[in-house]
Amino acid sequence: MTARWLISILLPALLPLVTIFCSFNCKLHAKEVKASMDELKALGVFTVTLDGETREAYLSKRKVLYFEWHYGEKGKKGWISYCTGYRSDGSLQVVTPKGTLELPLSRIRPYLSPSYSVKYATKTIKEAPAAVQEYFRETAKPVTVEEYCLEPGKTYHAKVSTESYFLPPGEDGNPVERHNDVLMLSDSPFKDGMPDREMTPGYRGWTY
Repeated sequence: MTARWLISILLPALLPLVTIFCSFNCKLHAKEVKASMDELKALGVFTVTLDGETREAYLSKRKVLYFEWHYGEKGKKGWISYCTGYRSDGSLQVVTPKGTLELPLSRIRPYLSPSYSVKYATKTIKEAPAAVQEYFRETAKPVTVEEYCLEPGKTYHAKVSTESYFLPPGEDGNPVERHNDVLMLSDSPFKDGMPDREMTPGYRGWTY
């Protein structure tokens, strides 16, 4: 009787703990599902969210996963000339329809609208970062300052793209071609299978 009595008392109290443990364990196993670039390439265009270590963006002060900022002369059709103030490094956790994929930022190609944009001229240049003030003194032209960010939890449009590059010539004297899959990310829907925005300045002219 005593053993049955103890079971009847303890079992209802333990059931919630068992439920919590099973739920937590299931979530852990769900997070263990890994995606590959080959799987994602077959999807064409898809959506993702991002996770990882956050940092404070220099200009906007947002908590972000990645940021870059630039300054220079910008016209109606885009940058005419610019300098890079900073570009962060590290890696991202990309949550995809096929699972989670960790990618170094060197394998990301962001196509983003500015998260921060200011144009400095004579009356406001003293409010600008020191490097921007120096640029203004040298050029005597209005200076545009822009920042681009990747934010945790925000939905981005994505597609895997393959880039080609060449290594120095081998023994036969011919350059060796190599390929690298990268993930294009855009804060705007793709158009005809390609991003509808320009690649951010920090990634233009990428070299291997």
